[in-house]
Amino acid sequence: MQTNKEKIERLFPSVYITLISILLGFAVEDVVTLLREIAPIDIYSVLSAVGILSGIIAAWIGYSFVSMTQERLPRVLDAVHVFFLAFGFYVLNTTLGMEIWWFFSALSVIHGVALFATIYNVNILVQSISTPYDRRIFLPNSLVFLVALVIYPIAAWMSAKGILPGEIELTLIAYYTVSNILWAYFFYRGWSKLIGNPT
Repeated sequence: MQTNKEKIERLFPSVYITLISILLGFAVEDVVTLLREIAPIDIYSVLSAVGILSGIIAAWIGYSFVSMTQERLPRVLDAVHVFFLAFGFYVLNTTLGMEIWWFFSALSVIHGVALFATIYNVNILVQSISTPYDRRIFLPNSLVFLVALVIYPIAAWMSAKGILPGEIELTLIAYYTVSNILWAYFFYRGWSKLIGNPT
């Protein structure tokens, strides 16, 4: 007969995925709603929205793949950083239609939160897997965020001062989408190796 502790441990993955899906699902709805309200719509807003959506998808991949491997008691920090990241997306959404330096500023903050979430989730993942762990497996994921933490604060400052060319602004917005795709790919590759299913 299962103890209460065992029941909670078995429920954790499904409850965690449900929480993540609800929070990130609301973020998707929010970005679509805000994009519809922008008039006239411009390429900056469209690219920014695509970037946000790709970030939400990457976040779901990271959280859900980690939670699939977890049968344990929940920790307060499990919920806290999920809410912080989801709130970060809501803040990012509010910058749609505003001057682009606001978007770059919000990206600077959310990448810091995402870097913490990545490190935390990787540590949790490693603790639950018996496979020998090479710390370099998830290094590309951290590097993606570290690069963003360097370029976006600078871009925000230059854009606010009016010294960042529009072409560079568009390139940096597009890079946000590309970096999310890269992060998701690197994470899936590392996760697959860690669970013994090399891709």
